[in-house]
Amino acid sequence: MPIIKRFAVPVFTAFSLVLVASVVLAVPEAQSRSTSVSATLQSFKIKLKKKSAKRGTVTFKARNKRGRHNICIRGKGVRKCAKIVTTGKKTTLKVKLKKKGTYTVFCSVSNHEELGMKTKFKVR
Repeated sequence: MPIIKRFAVPVFTAFSLVLVASVVLAVPEAQSRSTSVSATLQSFKIKLKKKSAKRGTVTFKARNKRGRHNICIRGKGVRKCAKIVTTGKKTTLKVKLKKKGTYTVFCSVSNHEELGMKTKFKVR
C-alpha cells in the first residue's frame, strides 16, 4: 500500500497540470479568430468576396465604385455602420460577430437598402 500512495499524488498532480495547460493554451486560439472580407459598393448592389466566416472579428473592406454609400451589418443583437464614402473611396467596418446565424449587410444611405442594396452574411 505505501508504494501506491507514494505514486498516486505525483501522478494526480502531473495529470492536473497537463489538463490545466491544455485548457489555457486552447483559449487564445478561439479568441483570436479574425476574417477580412472585401466588398464592392455600387448602384444599389453590395458584392462580398466571402459570404460567410467563423465566429470572431470580421473586417469588411469596402470600395465604392459609384455614388454615395456605406456598409452596415445587423442581426443577432449587432448593428454597426461604416462611414459614408463617395465614388472611388474606401471604407472599413470592423465588427465582432459572436453568434452563429445569418446577418444582413446593407447600405444605410437614404432608401438604398429598399432598392436592393443588401445581401446576407453567414456566421458559422
